[in-house]
Amino acid sequence: MEEFMLDSLKNKKNATLRIGQVSQKMKISVDTLRFYEKMDLIVPHRDKNDRRLYTTEDLEKLHLIICLLETDLSIKETQEFLKLYNHGKDTVKKRTDFYSDLIKKIALDIEKKIKQLQYFSDKIKKTQDY
Repeated sequence: MEEFMLDSLKNKKNATLRIGQVSQKMKISVDTLRFYEKMDLIVPHRDKNDRRLYTTEDLEKLHLIICLLETDLSIKETQEFLKLYNHGKDTVKKRTDFYSDLIKKIALDIEKKIKQLQYFSDKIKKTQDY
């Protein structure tokens, strides 16, 4: 995520961005942002005209959501983690355990993918030897 965007918002009291601005800055579609909202992953504030307004806190949470989903967590797993996240300091230990487990899972997935790629590389090499 572009840190300058968050820094510029942090310097302004009650600063917010609208959904199109967030879409551009975060490089995700407006439809994706709406989907995340529908799935209760993020709940932006609304102005008097019912337009979504994203705070710095929302953007930080959105960055976390994107990172979690990019690790192949399901929406349900991400929702469960966000429940812990929303409880703040009371759940630091559980979140730390979650992150540790996630790192182990990702490492195992990477090892598996490396083995698969090695298998295909060996197949290609054997094919080229004929």
